[in-house]
Amino acid sequence: MRQSPLLKPFFISLFLVLLCGIPLVRLLKTNDHNKITEQEKEPPLPAIISTLPSPAPPLAPKPDKIPESQPSPPLNYEKTLVMAGWTKEAASSVAKLNHEWFEILAKENQPILRRQLKLLAGLSANPTIIRFLEHHPETAGLLASADQPNLVYDTLNGTEEEYQTLINFYVLHADPPAARSMAEALRNNNLQIKHLFDAGLMGSEILYFFDRNSEAANEYELWLHDTLSAKFDASPKELASTINLILKHGPEIRSRLKKDLVFRAQFRSTIWPKLTRVAASTNNMYELYLEDERIWDLLMQDEGEKLLRFRGPIIPLDLLYGYPELGRNPYPAKLHHMVTQILLHGDGETIRALMKFRDEPLFYSLLERPLPPGTQAAAVNKLLEAGDDYPELLNSYSKMSKNGITDEVGAPPGIMKIWMPFYYTLWEVPKKLLQGRNPSSAEWLNSIADPASFLLPVLKVGVALINVGKSISDLEEKEENYSDNIYDAGLSFAEQQLGREIAQHLPEQELINYGITSMLAQIQGKFNKARAENRSVEITKPVQFMFEYSGAGGKTAKIFQTIEARIILHPNIGITITPGNNSTLGPLTNTYLRENNLLTIEDSPSTDQTIISQREIWRRNVAAWFLLNASGLQ
Repeated sequence: MRQSPLLKPFFISLFLVLLCGIPLVRLLKTNDHNKITEQEKEPPLPAIISTLPSPAPPLAPKPDKIPESQPSPPLNYEKTLVMAGWTKEAASSVAKLNHEWFEILAKENQPILRRQLKLLAGLSANPTIIRFLEHHPETAGLLASADQPNLVYDTLNGTEEEYQTLINFYVLHADPPAARSMAEALRNNNLQIKHLFDAGLMGSEILYFFDRNSEAANEYELWLHDTLSAKFDASPKELASTINLILKHGPEIRSRLKKDLVFRAQFRSTIWPKLTRVAASTNNMYELYLEDERIWDLLMQDEGEKLLRFRGPIIPLDLLYGYPELGRNPYPAKLHHMVTQILLHGDGETIRALMKFRDEPLFYSLLERPLPPGTQAAAVNKLLEAGDDYPELLNSYSKMSKNGITDEVGAPPGIMKIWMPFYYTLWEVPKKLLQGRNPSSAEWLNSIADPASFLLPVLKVGVALINVGKSISDLEEKEENYSDNIYDAGLSFAEQQLGREIAQHLPEQELINYGITSMLAQIQGKFNKARAENRSVEITKPVQFMFEYSGAGGKTAKIFQTIEARIILHPNIGITITPGNNSTLGPLTNTYLRENNLLTIEDSPSTDQTIISQREIWRRNVAAWFLLNASGLQ
């Protein structure tokens, strides 16, 4: 086929266009590349964080040359936060406070630094919190890790004086789940929690840690609020006794409120008032009623209040519910009414008979007879007097009429009007009876809750911490004798409440209960004295006790134990955390927290200038502590 004369010029033109277009395409690509390069000069925060140097695996050097490592350029933390969407004021405040901390992490733990910066970047979506950080940059890690940061913010957004108190609770509960529980507790119980703190009961905010997602929880929170509020004007001993009861019985009460609708309906209106009326006869103290959770079953009975008032808790609980672990069987439920009447109207011998014949079927038949309570009591007394011949007398009773038994036993015994000192002298309660029912052993309590050294003032003298004239060696020597202190304190306190004769008969476990109340009362006075004298106070033991004894401390308690934390409360400033375990956090991290803990400042009269200086040190400590917990401190 012959080509058209017009095609040749067309192909020549097309070839020239393509040939000239190549440089143009290259130029366009070059311009696009330059634009990308300009954008990469200021990458968003995640990109910047990802460029932080990570430890590289060791490389085998070449035989002829060892390459020199190039130091990573320092990161501008303020600029990094601004690029993430922070205001310049907030970014400057947080970056300035934490600059040394970030630099330490850049050397010691770069993955943790990257994690912390990413968490902080996430706050940019909340302008309210960003503004708050301009004035309180130490809370950045706390708010960055919160699943509901506004909930935490709302509890802290008050006056400066309120903030300085409330932030301490978050220092003690910095782990994100614990911080959430703390915020929920403060939401409805702000004044109560602050009052307990001001009273010197450090760690008692843990009483308000529980699952709130149920009607039963609402009922419990109302009871807790009313019960503690009623004790704020009482003596330190009464407040301590109430705290002790809540620590022991709180979980059981919540469980019953959840599972038992009748208990829930009656608890605040009927059941709890019964116990408070009974406790009024023992100086409004609850120690006698702490050891057995079945106390609530007893109080639900119509005669439960009378039984407690006249006979105390152990004997009715033994006869009505038993101690199967000791081979002590309860009376059948159908006989509970008769047993209750005999307990209320009989004397000491009657009670002995009830205990001795608890497994005799013919004795059950006697109790089922429609006899007046006094006659019933007299009949069982005769059985006890019969000694080993009681089976024959029991058989005789089974054949007698009602009037025949009345004539046989004679006048009823005198009525016991009050249980003490009959309660403990009547029946020698085995010491093992109540042991093991407490969630913690006596040995553990003694090691952590010795009233003599539960709360120590902290002074810096060289490298030794002293307790006003007593050296560390003196204190360590004293710890060898901890095993008796909780019992001794309990016995002394019980004697004050009940008298020496009765207190001497208390089993060891109840002495521990009295010892705990005594300890909680003592630390209130010691704390207030230290505060009046403007002294720093170590509160590690009170906080550890509250966390462990309540069972609500969870992961936070384990963290404190793992890092061997010392928790120090500084007057007019706040709480700092000082770890003692280099291997857990790293030596540079530990050194930073130790140096920013106020212990290097001599105790002296506070001035406005010293308070400002100390507060800055406190801020650096708690800011790093919050960031550590935010990034997954284990």
